[in-house]
Amino acid sequence: MPVIGLVVLAMLTVGATVYLAAQRLDQSAKDSSYRLARTALSQIEKQIAVQTREYAYWDATRENVVDRLDMDWVEASLGRYSFETFDYDATLVFDQNDRLLLFTTDERPRNAGAAELLSRSDATAVLDRLARPIAQVRAGPMENPGSASACIRIGETVYVAGIAPITPEHPTGDQLIPAPRPVLIYLRALDDPRMQRIGEAFEIHNFHVSQNDDVPVHHAQMTLRDPNGTVIGHMRWAVITPTQSFFETISMPFLGVGLLLLALAGWVMSGILRRQEELADRVGQLATINTQLLDSEAQARSALQRAEHATRTKNNFLASVSHELRTPLTAIIGFSQILKLRRRPGKTASREDEYAEIIHDSSQHLLNLVNDILDLAKIESGGYEMQEVWLDLNREAKSVQSLMGTEAMKRGVALNVVTLNNPPALLGDSRSIKQILTNLVSNALKFTAAGGQTDIRITLRGRSIVLEVEDTGTGIAEDDLEVIWEPFNRTRNPDLAKTEGSGLGLHLVKVLADLHGCEIELESEVGRGTRIAIVFPPERVRSVAA
Repeated sequence: MPVIGLVVLAMLTVGATVYLAAQRLDQSAKDSSYRLARTALSQIEKQIAVQTREYAYWDATRENVVDRLDMDWVEASLGRYSFETFDYDATLVFDQNDRLLLFTTDERPRNAGAAELLSRSDATAVLDRLARPIAQVRAGPMENPGSASACIRIGETVYVAGIAPITPEHPTGDQLIPAPRPVLIYLRALDDPRMQRIGEAFEIHNFHVSQNDDVPVHHAQMTLRDPNGTVIGHMRWAVITPTQSFFETISMPFLGVGLLLLALAGWVMSGILRRQEELADRVGQLATINTQLLDSEAQARSALQRAEHATRTKNNFLASVSHELRTPLTAIIGFSQILKLRRRPGKTASREDEYAEIIHDSSQHLLNLVNDILDLAKIESGGYEMQEVWLDLNREAKSVQSLMGTEAMKRGVALNVVTLNNPPALLGDSRSIKQILTNLVSNALKFTAAGGQTDIRITLRGRSIVLEVEDTGTGIAEDDLEVIWEPFNRTRNPDLAKTEGSGLGLHLVKVLADLHGCEIELESEVGRGTRIAIVFPPERVRSVAA
């Protein structure tokens, strides 16, 4: 009997020890799941607050919503773009007197369990429930406005709201004086599809928002309150405890075996506990890293959209200015040409004739610059269309020789063309190739002194065809060999920098060559001349017979 008593006492002691260890392990799992759920909600609130501030602290928002309502801009920035990019449900803007200026919702088809569309009448409820955070952000400093986030309930749906005052990016003068400001509000519903995606991202099982007070078995919850402290719902999720299923399924026949393995189980449990603590630390680290990544992503998306908006504005401006300049420049060139032709042969040029020639040459130079800028803007925006056909490169070279012959004669430079006998056909855009040749020959003539020579050569290199322009001019310094391909960049030699030009010629050559998939070769020596070769790939070359 004493032995049996000791065995029973040992069994009870071991069982109690295992039970307490299991309870601690289960509680650790519950605490870890609660931290994950709290981190998930914190990330959602922080993300929507940061993104709302980015758009509210943007002059374009004030100009296109508060000053005047431009619905096309709204759809491209605060409306459809935000709904598709950031998964928002509604965008609201109230002016400084709390009058509704903008109300737009995501009208895409809804998944099962998704929140119903907000109606315009719900805007008043949103304003009432967010009165406190709206007042707080409006009271913030003008030079560094803040933002806020909060949970509210509209109907049967809980929403996360981002609130930020619409503030000038660089306030000056009277704008720095605190005053009531319009406010931008983003709403995202915590409906079943979104909660499921959040749960998958954070490995939280059965993550959802519930309105009732009954907590299911093996579930945990976190109460949600609006800015007024009113309970608006509960975030709930299933807690998977490591030992619960084990103790529910074990039966008496295995008790003897369990006693023999108690020592091993104790060792395993201690290892599990240590592992659980390590995992808890790792979860904290991952939550911090995830917060940083979300912040960086929000800032990058905002900067990308603003850059795209600036690019579209720049391209529209360049196209408009180029169109407005072309018409008067064409007229100036035409009239100055008439004045130039008025002088009879053999008659000494008067001062008016010299002025007419200066006006003609300057206007032609300005028109060429406008055309270069417009072509560059089209290429950067993707609006430059190439009409590719099979063409004769010999004929294109001779055409450029005829076009630039007068300029070469005027500068006293010999312009020669060396062509191929029975050349293969080249697949390319005739206008672009002629532009490449014209820019290269123009550069060669400008930097070649009288008595020099510029050659256009067409050669074959294996299955590739090579277009070369070589001159006997001043050459390019080694330090300038890389920067000359950049737009508006010219040689840093003070003697050569006086030569007319915009610095776009070689940049356009590189861009147009890239569009054809060409390689560019550059060889130059100061005082000896420069050779530039455009190598067209074999897939753009075929024999005439083919």
